[in-house]
Amino acid sequence: MAAVLAASALIPFSGGLTTKPQGTGCVGDTRIPVIASIDKIDAMRRLAQEFTGPHGHEVDGRRVCLDVLESQSGSVLLKLIEAWRRHDMPGAVDTPGPFDDYPLIWLPASTMWWVQLKERTDSCGSKQTAFTCTDNQLGLENTAPRSLARSPMVVAVPRSHRDKLSKLSGDTITWKALTTCYPTGCDPALGKTNPNLSTMGLAAELGMIWEAAGDPPNEGAAQMIYDVVRDTDDGTPDSRILDLRKRARDGVRRMEKAFTHYGATTNDLLCELTRESADGKVRQAVVVDEQTVWSYNTGRQVGLGCRSATKGEEPQDPLSPIFLADRSLMSDHPFVLIDPEPKLHEVENRAARDFRDHLLQPEQQREFQDFGFRIPDQETGKYVLGGPQIKKLYPDRSVYDRVLEGYHLRLPPCVTADDHCPRGVLDDALTVWATELRKPLRTEVLVDYSGSMSDPVRDTGATKIDIALAGVAQMLAAFHEGDRLGVRVFATLHPEKGRDWEDIRPFSPVTSKSTAAEVRAAFQRFFTARHDGVHRRTGLYDSIADAVEKVADGCTGGETGTVVVLTDGANAKDGGRELDRLVNELSHPVNGRCAVRVMLVAYGGDIDDKAAEAMARIADATSGGVYYATDPASLGTVLTDLTADF
Repeated sequence: MAAVLAASALIPFSGGLTTKPQGTGCVGDTRIPVIASIDKIDAMRRLAQEFTGPHGHEVDGRRVCLDVLESQSGSVLLKLIEAWRRHDMPGAVDTPGPFDDYPLIWLPASTMWWVQLKERTDSCGSKQTAFTCTDNQLGLENTAPRSLARSPMVVAVPRSHRDKLSKLSGDTITWKALTTCYPTGCDPALGKTNPNLSTMGLAAELGMIWEAAGDPPNEGAAQMIYDVVRDTDDGTPDSRILDLRKRARDGVRRMEKAFTHYGATTNDLLCELTRESADGKVRQAVVVDEQTVWSYNTGRQVGLGCRSATKGEEPQDPLSPIFLADRSLMSDHPFVLIDPEPKLHEVENRAARDFRDHLLQPEQQREFQDFGFRIPDQETGKYVLGGPQIKKLYPDRSVYDRVLEGYHLRLPPCVTADDHCPRGVLDDALTVWATELRKPLRTEVLVDYSGSMSDPVRDTGATKIDIALAGVAQMLAAFHEGDRLGVRVFATLHPEKGRDWEDIRPFSPVTSKSTAAEVRAAFQRFFTARHDGVHRRTGLYDSIADAVEKVADGCTGGETGTVVVLTDGANAKDGGRELDRLVNELSHPVNGRCAVRVMLVAYGGDIDDKAAEAMARIADATSGGVYYATDPASLGTVLTDLTADF
């Protein structure tokens, strides 16, 4: 199924503490921006509206409104760090008043994101952690934020495929059992999310490391994970730690190879499932959280930018949640306050704390339950679902009861002070995943070099091709040693040779010397040699077919095959492949090769309906995606988001 995303689909927060509503029903004298994770956006908007009423929440005679926007937790973390660095740069001049780059209230899916933000923006040394350092320049609270609700990680399997998981033991499965289908192939195919952006992706990574390393010694899981992921060049003499590190990393690599692809977020995976369900052929199981399964089964959540279903329509093949034995780590949905200048915003901070207290009241907690989240039972303290939600998730109620009574749902390591988590564990885990543990990438990047790419981009002083090349160079940060990468330009370049492309970087292994500067220089040499841009036409279909063949040749199931296409128009070549032939070829890959996904970036505002339909068919044939960068200046952001979906 093709993910269809606009450049604005990954919604950034806009503005900090301002007095102007942003068009989301925020009515009051003062606006407080609230950024919520996508899974709870509907719940938060309803609860915020109930809290403020029609005229705003009154504090000291001022009426405060809550402007609730949505974004992925990992994306917000990166934007917050970027904003902090801008203001913290030497020589920066801070203007009076609030920072417009910060929301006051951030509602990520897990405290893991708060830990990373706090450790990356404090001035404490290596001996201090997020729970002990009190010097934070973003004004983050020194104690762990309060949890609003919880939701455990599960493997979501189409009910029609649940019995195919032959390794299933009762109501749970281990990571090792789930992934032993590699290299013969998993049925259904397995998908999970990118840990840099997704809470479930990061929790899954920690869970796999935990399982591969074995039961933790007395110092606990956080220290054990730290021993696995910390820098291998740190001079550690302890042979026990070195053996643990090798055993655990090798184990996680084997597990990772069972996943056919990653999605940027759970919403991307849901988008694919929605389309497959509509076609009556759901082909994959995905690692998400329980609340996401409930949202999917009730038709409430179909993915940002997913245009293949109407919100509210229940899927034909609902999902069944399966717990990961002793590794179903829970999202805890914290309430995070961010204010670098709290003395300037006393009213806003009081209103924010009033809102937090409001959300923790029993009546509001039950509203979280209405949206498929777990809340603590007043008698037992266990986190429980509501009756209607249990019915939608567990047609056999005894499954839910057995898990609730006999199964320990855990928080991830490093989200409480009691974990005694060494500083930097989560950052190190992400670094090791990107450089050593994830499946190697095999990627060919195609850049349209037809005549229209020479058009200037308004207000930039650059052409479309200039900005495209800058975006490709930025995209190279996603590749590491062990990956294979090729970069081509395409148009009707060599009709006399029967091909439409020219290699800028031949498809070959990435090394430590493979840099963006290398690719830029190769592009420059190519442009210097050619001056016939206005006469070239877009040879799209033949170029895609050859690139897919190039990536697939020699590719095994232990690698991720992708073709990325940047184009501003439709196929305009006389002769060559027709669309139907290309789609048929892409839909029937050669047995024994890895599947190659085609990710198309519709670049600029010149894509007509016919071209858009053709792109969607190509992407659908490969379970790829179509990404719209209607503003060429947004291309770098779109390509960065795209690489997270490899």
